Amino acid sequence: MLSDDSFTTSFITTIGIDFKVKTIDVDGKRIKLQIWDTAGQERFRTITTAYYRGAMGILLVYDVTDDHSFQNIRNWMTQIRQNASSNVNKILIGNKCDVDPSERAVTTKQGQDLADEFGIKFFETSAKSNTNIDEAFRSIAVDIQKRLAESEHDRLDVANGSKFRVDESQEQSKDVTMAHREDIVGVDGGETWDDWVDDGSSTSFDCVFCASKFPTETPLHAHLQELHDFSLHQEIATRKLDTYATIQLVNYLRQMTLDGVASETVKKTLATEGTTAFQKDQFLKPVVADDPLLYCLDCDSDSDEDDEANTEEEQKTEKMVDNASDLIAKLQLENQELKQQMTKYSKLVRDFVVDGESAAPVEDAADNDTYYFDSYSHVGIHREMITDGIRTDGYRNAILNNPELFKGKVVLDVGCGTGILSMFAAQAGAAKVIGIDRSEMGDVAREIVEANGFSDVITILRGKVEEIDLQVDKVDIIVSEWMGYCLLYESMLDTVLFARDKWLAPGGHLFPDKCSMFIQGMQDSTQRFTFWDNVYGFNMQPIKSKISIRDAFVEDVLPSDIITSRELLQNIDIDCVTYDQLDFHSTFTLSVTEDGTFHGFVSSFDIGFERDCLRPEYFTTGAEGTPTHWHQVFFHVPKPFAVKKGDVVAGKWWVRRNAENPRFLDVEIQWKEASECEFIVQRYRIH
Repeated sequence: MLSDDSFTTSFITTIGIDFKVKTIDVDGKRIKLQIWDTAGQERFRTITTAYYRGAMGILLVYDVTDDHSFQNIRNWMTQIRQNASSNVNKILIGNKCDVDPSERAVTTKQGQDLADEFGIKFFETSAKSNTNIDEAFRSIAVDIQKRLAESEHDRLDVANGSKFRVDESQEQSKDVTMAHREDIVGVDGGETWDDWVDDGSSTSFDCVFCASKFPTETPLHAHLQELHDFSLHQEIATRKLDTYATIQLVNYLRQMTLDGVASETVKKTLATEGTTAFQKDQFLKPVVADDPLLYCLDCDSDSDEDDEANTEEEQKTEKMVDNASDLIAKLQLENQELKQQMTKYSKLVRDFVVDGESAAPVEDAADNDTYYFDSYSHVGIHREMITDGIRTDGYRNAILNNPELFKGKVVLDVGCGTGILSMFAAQAGAAKVIGIDRSEMGDVAREIVEANGFSDVITILRGKVEEIDLQVDKVDIIVSEWMGYCLLYESMLDTVLFARDKWLAPGGHLFPDKCSMFIQGMQDSTQRFTFWDNVYGFNMQPIKSKISIRDAFVEDVLPSDIITSRELLQNIDIDCVTYDQLDFHSTFTLSVTEDGTFHGFVSSFDIGFERDCLRPEYFTTGAEGTPTHWHQVFFHVPKPFAVKKGDVVAGKWWVRRNAENPRFLDVEIQWKEASECEFIVQRYRIH
């Protein structure tokens, strides 16, 4: 394989995650690369996409003899844009370049053209003849180092444990090989590509039924047997689970425990329902982040229809084994070292060393919730929201003008703040209203409810929605003002979806239930850059370098500055949208409405209360409407350009949660001017 500095004529399809650490030399410095080989089959995509987050570099690899693997590169690019960090370095690689030209399905020119389209480097390699393997890895390592030197943001990414990966779309198995760049260290001359890295730090193996933790896998299994009368190995063996099903089983057990289901109940469910209890797509995603248990359980069988047939050598080995038990024992022994290394993926060195000098020590993982909830403990932000007439009147009208939906119903107010939406619901005739707020304002909301005589209808609970005991099984309506800048900033919609999936009764209603994101083009009349050319006669141009266009500007855009049509990016139906669908991409075509200078793009959104409403309600945050506390978000282009009425600015838009802090948003915009044929790419952050 490319990542393994070796070649073999036979291979076994990857299932789950394979793991190695290798070392290369770049300008006399020894660079450590953590290699992740993840299953590239379509059915494993829900697992493997989780490993893109925080990646520093990605090698997209196709087989030059397989056109299907080449076409899949576009799919991988989509996955990367949706799941990887916005600043990740990428290289395209065509493997098996040593084959006879008659065997080629993809020409060198086709590969180069695709790389040019993506704006990335291109190599053709051969694992068999060791052609360009080191060059490809060295090239992306150099690119990453260069970017780290230029960007404080990227250096911070490394300090937080960044990753360097390789995507490999291969014939039949379509493996995805990922190299994870965790650290840079100085080493002696004896270290080679085959050296493993072990920093000696601890990994926690958590019990699937209780809060007990163990340093290794062995005492965990002993604990399960002795305290819970449960054997994971026996479950896997007796049910003949492959790795795919084993992952589902572990995640099922963890989810049941997280939901408060007693271990005895879980075991009874397994006994009565069997594998149908856990063989569901929802249990492909880890419940516990970086769960080492997922990579340490040996499986007795693998039912993949697309797995490679046993090689002749493997068949000879099988003949030497007297029975199935001996074969399993042999395979376990042969793979033990790899299994141990795979458990180390979450405990590699958290800071890096170059030429013997350590980088700054890594801080503990950021708490992305405390600061967020604390910000809503202050009176000012609630005054700002309540005095936003577009917002508050919109919710009041939607609720009070549709009392037939609320009369006698149970209503949940997610993120209730002062409780004003809860009181609107009570006024509309709700039989019971439950408001939840994690901030200190939740305590104040209780007093407000009592002061207004709603204590018999409204109950305020203080805590996180994901952790709270609602004390009812289902609710009829969920009300929430969850929107942030650019609609999705702060990711509060994620919490609403959690509440929807857990508590909303069939046929229940969400207020609001529709939202749409839009994009426009504008010219900037604020002189945000030219202002500094002459300030009271002083040249203050050095300040310009401190204005980062990578950070989107949240502001009220003057309607007179809008110079294009307002085009739809995405409609979101909150009744059925999924968590993953909130990271999305779309295309746009903006029609220029007047001559001017195109300084950047503006995003805004519209909100609707529609389903079953006799009197639907809508409001907009667009620049042409009444200003709101959401403002608009302005994305400044690196080089403004002249446009004329009738011109078209076409492009693509990506938005996704930030890998380090999912309450932030990463946005990527590609566009081209009417007279140009090449796309310009700029990445932004809303934080």
